[in-house]
Amino acid sequence: MPLLATAERVVKCPTGHCPGWITIDDERPQTPPCRYCRVTVNTLSFLLESTSETAAAPQMPAAVHETFNGLLLKLAGQTGGNVYLRPIDRTIVSLVPSTRGVIIEYNPVIARQAGPAAIVALILHHLLHIEQHPRQEKPLGMLLRAGARDKEAMQPVANYLLTLVDHAWITPRVDAIAPALGEAARTWGLDVAALLTGNETFFPPYMAERNRRWISDQFAETSDSAAVGEALVTRLAGLSARFFAGQRDDLRRNLLAVQLADLGVRDPARQAPYVAALEAAGVPNVAGAAGTATRLVTDIAEVRADSPAYDAIAYRRGLDAALKALGLQTVFEVQTLKSA
Repeated sequence: MPLLATAERVVKCPTGHCPGWITIDDERPQTPPCRYCRVTVNTLSFLLESTSETAAAPQMPAAVHETFNGLLLKLAGQTGGNVYLRPIDRTIVSLVPSTRGVIIEYNPVIARQAGPAAIVALILHHLLHIEQHPRQEKPLGMLLRAGARDKEAMQPVANYLLTLVDHAWITPRVDAIAPALGEAARTWGLDVAALLTGNETFFPPYMAERNRRWISDQFAETSDSAAVGEALVTRLAGLSARFFAGQRDDLRRNLLAVQLADLGVRDPARQAPYVAALEAAGVPNVAGAAGTATRLVTDIAEVRADSPAYDAIAYRRGLDAALKALGLQTVFEVQTLKSA
């Protein structure tokens, strides 16, 4: 029997009840289909080859290949179908259902300009959200308490905590895989971009789509990462000033607080510039929101320090701590949602 190449490993097919095995070759762009269920996934090599403008594809540490490809296989197991990677300029990073499984779309302009490490960090971010909350797990939700109907406007803030608390575990996990991944994304301000478009923004869909096109244009026009990062912060501040201006004071403060807290978890160096940009845009009481954000980040970090490895109990404790930091513990409660 021939020995496996150093870049190859054999893993159990992720599809439920399938007896097959799949050989992953980190140097090939796609795995061979499982001989039984025919499930296959693209690999990290596919992305590296598609973003390279030279004959030689960029190199990544073996740990990045193993983690990235392993998460794609887990996603295939959860969906029961294939997982493909597709470069397309209509998105930053997104997961799109298809008839054969799931397509992970990523922006080729950003991948080439910011480098493959940055776009890999963004894709890993999405995949780790899914890994931490598999389909078979009953989801948690923020439910308004009886008698708190006057605070119903805070629902978007409470809902975003479900994502924010996840980031307390996801960000260090990405950095642990390879420090260069998260650093590349932070250098270009891609964590700020996530607050402008996609499923982690407070802006309406039409604005998120405009932001997506604007972000793509910024990366196409310049190779100056500092200029791109500054432009992203300025745009986020301008749109927050515009869309949050008509909100009551407590809601606006909490919206800004969770934005600042998210940056505090994912890209702390962008916090101070964002505060300055908000103040320059004329947003009132930014200092109050920044103080709330500091408490929020600290309280979530304490929960994670007690439970460095993610688990459902720690996640729920993080949500409770986040609600308390915002003063919303008497308004919302964390509950397991009933299956549809």
